[in-house]
Amino acid sequence: MTHCILLRGLAREHAHWGDFTDQLQVMQPSWQIHCLDLPGFGDFTQQASPTTIAGLADHIESLLPEDNTPKVAIALSLGGMVALELLARGAIQYAVAINTSSLINPFWQRIKPSALPSMTAALLSPFTQLQERLVLQQVCNNKTLAAQHLPQWLNIQAKRPMTKSNAVRQLIAASRFEPPQAECGEQLTLLASASDKLVSVECSKRLAAHYRAKLIIHPSAGHDLPLEDPEWVLEHSLNAINSSANYK
Repeated sequence: MTHCILLRGLAREHAHWGDFTDQLQVMQPSWQIHCLDLPGFGDFTQQASPTTIAGLADHIESLLPEDNTPKVAIALSLGGMVALELLARGAIQYAVAINTSSLINPFWQRIKPSALPSMTAALLSPFTQLQERLVLQQVCNNKTLAAQHLPQWLNIQAKRPMTKSNAVRQLIAASRFEPPQAECGEQLTLLASASDKLVSVECSKRLAAHYRAKLIIHPSAGHDLPLEDPEWVLEHSLNAINSSANYK
């Protein structure tokens, strides 16, 4: 049996995985899948978010099953930073990090200047519908798909509202992230979007070089790859994990 940890990105929670979790379970019926939330979001909305990736990783590590079975992670953006920290610690045995960035790259690649007006407006706006619409426009290149998911994302916010202070605290944590120095390239695959409007693909390229890890690039999808092309993410994630001997 394998434990698979799913980690979302900035100001997102487990429900934002949508149907991806069910699709993964169908493809890997023997796996136990854990959609874990970071402090301040989802199941932990009452907590204050740490302002370091190490602090976020401490929280996730405390939630991992306490057994000797293999643990792998599929993680998006900020969640990918947490997964890299967990991998360096040996808390997990394999990671797939999607559209992740670090201090290896300059800030204008970590968040594209063209995305700043929309993302700032989303953060500052008091109107939830505007916030979620702006976020979806930045992370999903398929306009029809973004419109379809807007009601679902509004419902998530209505059930478990995020606080702007925790979103800012996560931004601080992400801005400080330096990828750990670890020989874990064979335990890591990076997935990235060439057409990401939020984060430059150069960030994943630099991380791949840093770890000497495999990098696979999607030609057209946006930042939220699991939302826009879940089949592609699942194909490449499962091929990488299942062909690795490091976690078995």
